[in-house]
Amino acid sequence: MAKRFFEIRSDPANLLALAILWVMMGVAVHPIGDFPVQDDWAYGLAVRSLVDDGVYRIPSFVSANLGPMVHWGALFCWPFGFSFTALRISTLVMGLVGGLGIYFLFREVWGDKRLALVAAVTVLVNPIYFSLANTFMTDVPFVALISVAMALIVRGMRREKNVALVAGLALCLVAVLVRQFALVILGGFACAWVARRGTRVAVIIEASIPLAAGIALHVAFNRWLIESGRKESLSGISDITTASLGEFAYSSAHELFVVINELGLFLLPIAIFCFGSWSRPCGVARNRWPALVAIAIGAGMAAFMLAERITMPLTGDTLHYFGIGPLMLRDTLLIGWNLPIETEPQKIFWVVATGLAIAGATSIVFAMAKGSCELFDRTRTVQQSIRRAWPAIFFSATGLAYVGILLLIATRHDLFDRYLLMLFIVVALALPILGTRARDRPIGKAAGAMTAMLLLASACFSVIAAHDFLAWNRTRWVALSDLIQSGVGPRRIDGGYEFNGWTLYDAHYELHDEKSWWWVDDDEYRIAGGATPGYRIERRLVVNRWWDGTTPDVFVLRRDE
Repeated sequence: MAKRFFEIRSDPANLLALAILWVMMGVAVHPIGDFPVQDDWAYGLAVRSLVDDGVYRIPSFVSANLGPMVHWGALFCWPFGFSFTALRISTLVMGLVGGLGIYFLFREVWGDKRLALVAAVTVLVNPIYFSLANTFMTDVPFVALISVAMALIVRGMRREKNVALVAGLALCLVAVLVRQFALVILGGFACAWVARRGTRVAVIIEASIPLAAGIALHVAFNRWLIESGRKESLSGISDITTASLGEFAYSSAHELFVVINELGLFLLPIAIFCFGSWSRPCGVARNRWPALVAIAIGAGMAAFMLAERITMPLTGDTLHYFGIGPLMLRDTLLIGWNLPIETEPQKIFWVVATGLAIAGATSIVFAMAKGSCELFDRTRTVQQSIRRAWPAIFFSATGLAYVGILLLIATRHDLFDRYLLMLFIVVALALPILGTRARDRPIGKAAGAMTAMLLLASACFSVIAAHDFLAWNRTRWVALSDLIQSGVGPRRIDGGYEFNGWTLYDAHYELHDEKSWWWVDDDEYRIAGGATPGYRIERRLVVNRWWDGTTPDVFVLRRDE
């Protein structure tokens, strides 16, 4: 059944299937509730300023450019007024656009509609992507913009269609105004343009214009925000250059290990599907060295993780052992108390996930090594090979530049798993090298069944974890609303990062060691995941969760006299 499903789909049917899948997942999660999640309180402040006061203003706390997202969110708030429910729906719409964009990107690069379907579903059911689509964070809209932009750029370059090319580059500039990371795509395009057209001065100038425009746009936009009073100061990472070479090397080795395993786990369905189209005439001999390299690296990672008893997940932002997070309260986030107890089924689940991650990481290494070996063909000159390989150069240059930025950031700051979403797409585009280049080659029954099972498991995990995370946040805000209605002002409450940011954000706030860092005036009352020394329990609210162990209950605490 799974094999036949992948064989009979057409483009319209695939697009409809993606839309139905996304709507079903969204409805199941129940993304309703006027409360912020993670950083989207800061983005919500910008939208509320525009909707209520007609003033475009961005809090200094925001480091992303944000730009068009404010107007996008305001568009969904326009019919009924500002609410985080409307903002969440706006991101869910962009999440579907991202899935469709990835579908068209894979169709344009590889031409196989079945592969495009698997790639799009893999991203849509990814727990990081799906959970962030149920917020007003910038990650999913950014992925939506760049996936469509890259599809248009590839289409324009491959088919010599200037309209598509210009549209893709323009969309990249829009993406720069959302998150400045989009500049790496313009850099990758410059490399691909020179590879395809040659190294003449005129060609190099042509290739550099979009990147220069992107940098100028980023600088001009931020300067306009400051000089017009729409933002008090720029927030960014200012201490990454203080790391020594040794610190950078150690940090890079660690983060690359994390990245390859995270990518391996979430891209495994695509890898298995591509292996299912393996062509025996491809020859074993020329794949021997890539296979040996991949097996050696995979075995080394497995031995290290087994010896150190390390299991997935390896990062701690969106994905946690208990499901989706973070649980941004003083006790659960800053101290590490009252977190859900890890159950035996959870331990088994993550052990299995770790094995799958290693298998996926091995597949990625094999694809990269195999692609590198095939980049240059003995029957062609180096120049001819480079001109034919411009798509690989486009995505490789983009990916390497982005990885370099992430590694530099990681020397002084945590590498959040949501930062890897852009890398998921770039690396996934290399995985078809695992199989044959021929279109419409039959997929093996075992590969089709395994792909379908992994996608179904990922979808179920994403829906359950995202549902419970939103239910926990909804319950927390019920507790906070009841406190405020009883006469307790926000300045007497440490309600967690989102609550204090939304109600008390102050760009000039001074930190206090005895309090949480998120704009707490007085923590007479605290929202917590359990009992805390020095506080008595005033109330306990049970979270309507689907799975035990995904979230704690919500406790209202009051400081002892």
